[in-house]
Amino acid sequence: MTNYHKEQIEIIDKQQNNLKTKSNIMFWSKILTFIGSLAMLYFCFTNTGTMMVIATILLAIAYCSAYVYDSKLQHRIEKLCTLHKLHEDEINALKGEFSAFPTGEEFVDKSHPYSFDLDIFGKGSLFNRVCRCTTDIGRRRLAEMMQTIQTDTKTILKRMETISELGRSAKHVGFIESVCTEEHTEGLITDIIPLLSENTSKETEGKFCSWQFHFLWTIPLCIFWSIVIMWALDMIPANIPTLFFMLNLAYMRIYRHTLKRMFKEASQLRKEFRGYAKLLKIIEKQTFTSSLLQDRFNALF
Repeated sequence: MTNYHKEQIEIIDKQQNNLKTKSNIMFWSKILTFIGSLAMLYFCFTNTGTMMVIATILLAIAYCSAYVYDSKLQHRIEKLCTLHKLHEDEINALKGEFSAFPTGEEFVDKSHPYSFDLDIFGKGSLFNRVCRCTTDIGRRRLAEMMQTIQTDTKTILKRMETISELGRSAKHVGFIESVCTEEHTEGLITDIIPLLSENTSKETEGKFCSWQFHFLWTIPLCIFWSIVIMWALDMIPANIPTLFFMLNLAYMRIYRHTLKRMFKEASQLRKEFRGYAKLLKIIEKQTFTSSLLQDRFNALF
């Protein structure tokens, strides 16, 4: 296994060097196309001509294309860095070093019949050695399984079949690696989604889905654009939109802490959902033969 991880690190290093070379080319491409766009824009104002305009547009398109392509390269480089660390962590784990993996301290229960006495959770525990879960939901599920003695022979055999399938197939090894790297490229997947499920009541849903809510949301928007249009048509003096703008600033000033908190939560949720969406896309592309994995797959899709 150590040789496998070392081979993968060598392959990743080569891929990283290749991508970094391309990224450097894109960096200079962005600088040149940006400077060229500014120069052509200047010439357009001083010497108007169709060719000048076309050249400016083409350079602007070239800059945007280089920017988008470089962003994709940076994302791939970041993902390879995460994969590189993953293989390094596994090499260290084979040497007996498990500090990179979850310890399961939050699941330590002194009143449990056996988990505390057998050091199932905590630093250097069984959980610390075997856990490679990407999500908090997965970690909790693994902890729950470790805290429960399974006596049903069929269930035990199904789990053994599942582990055997995931372990022997190179395709599934790549699948597991992809799942483990997605977490770090989109941010840590936390408990927010389960909390949303628990705290979202029918009463709250009713409030946000009601016509009254949408009506109250629409009124300020309609007033704002009405004032802008009337000001543009010289139907009202300029001090009215200015007053409206100042009132809006005052409102934002009063509720700035609430707005900042809401924005922070919404931004985190965006990362959460993007992370889960990527994980689901990875899983959706897989084909499984063991009955337990097939059941889980069918339940998801």
